[in-house]
Amino acid sequence: SIQLTPELFYSRLIGRDVKGLTFESGKIILSWADFEEGYRIDNDKINLGLHELAHSLWISHLEDREIEPAFEEWDHEALRQFQLARAGNASHFLRDYASTNVAEFWACGVEAFFEASVEFQKQLPELYEKVSRVLKQDMAARVLSKSVLLSSVPA
Repeated sequence: SIQLTPELFYSRLIGRDVKGLTFESGKIILSWADFEEGYRIDNDKINLGLHELAHSLWISHLEDREIEPAFEEWDHEALRQFQLARAGNASHFLRDYASTNVAEFWACGVEAFFEASVEFQKQLPELYEKVSRVLKQDMAARVLSKSVLLSSVPA
């Protein structure tokens, strides 16, 4: 279930105001103001809706045999990149919050996958490919093919 709040809300679990939370029970709580903000700028790699849904997929992958192998492939590359980020040696493509823990690394990667897919593919091609496999889509190819189609339309 998805519960919307008008704006930031206090989480007793975390002990501070938050924009969103996803629980193992399947419940997602989102600040509507921050959800909308995530779509105002479509290429800043910050999108609360995508982020929390990525957490939901992360939680459910433990029980879903179909996506489990793809997540295992992602995990190998992600741990390598996560360790580089924690050591300060990453490409700095993903936002700093990604280095909080591996679950946040996944969620921030999903945000980047949808909001800056072509740059993601160029900056971190191995990680991009693993995210693409988990999500069963290639956003960079989709964006690039759309660009080609738009450029061929007469003015």
